Amino acid sequence: MISSPLARRHPMKYATAVLPLLFALSAIAQQPRWQNEIEDDKGRAARGQTTTFAIPPGAKVQANWPPGLYEYYNGTRPFCYAYVIPGDWKVGPGPTAYSQDGRVIASVRFRPPSDFRGVAADRLLERARELAVRDIERNHNGRRPLVDVELVPFESARGGVWLLKAAPIYQREGRQVFPAFAIVNLGLNTVAEITVIAASGAEDLARQIVGTIRTSTEPSCFLPELERLYKEMYGER
Repeated sequence: MISSPLARRHPMKYATAVLPLLFALSAIAQQPRWQNEIEDDKGRAARGQTTTFAIPPGAKVQANWPPGLYEYYNGTRPFCYAYVIPGDWKVGPGPTAYSQDGRVIASVRFRPPSDFRGVAADRLLERARELAVRDIERNHNGRRPLVDVELVPFESARGGVWLLKAAPIYQREGRQVFPAFAIVNLGLNTVAEITVIAASGAEDLARQIVGTIRTSTEPSCFLPELERLYKEMYGER
C-alpha cells in the first residue's frame, strides 16, 4: 500500500559519506515509522511530487479512510490539493488508476496556470476546453478531430463543474463510448480534469470523485491528515 521510506532512498555516491549515513540511518530507525513517512512526504512535496496510494477493501484503516485511490499534493503552488477515487483500484502510471477487473479506467489531472500558456481563449473555461480537446485528439483519438464537442453544466457536490462531451472514441464492453470528462474550476486559474472510461456508470463515478476534491492554502497542507493515517496504519501514537 505505502512502501517504506528507506526503500525510496538513493545510495550515497562517495565512500567518505558512509559513516554519516550510518548515523543518519540509526536516527531514522529510532524514529516512529509514521514520522519517517511524513519526512518522505515532505521531500516529495518539495520536489513538486504527490503522495499516491491505494487503500483496498478490508484494510486496517478503512473505518476512517474508505477503500479508494488517494492522492495528496502538499505543495503550495498554487495550493495544496487532495482527492479520492472511491473503490478498489490498482495504481497505474501517472495519474491513472485501473479497477481490479480492468473494466474501468479513471484519472484526475490538475492543471495550474502554467499549463495554459499559449492558449488564446479569454475565459478559463474556454482555455480548459481548448486544452482538453487538443490533448484528447493528440493522445487518445489518433490526432483526429473530435466530433460533436460541447460543454454542459455537470450537477455535482460543488459548483463550477462542466462536462465535456463528444462523439464516441472508445470501445468498452461492446459499446462505443466517450469518457466522462469533467472540468472543475478550482479558482486561481487552475482546473482539475476528471476522466472516467467505462461502458456504464462513468458519470456517476466522476461525480463521486468531484465530491472528494479538496484544496488548502494552509502551510501544513494535508500532512496532519497523513500523519493520522500513518499512526493508525502502524498502530503508533
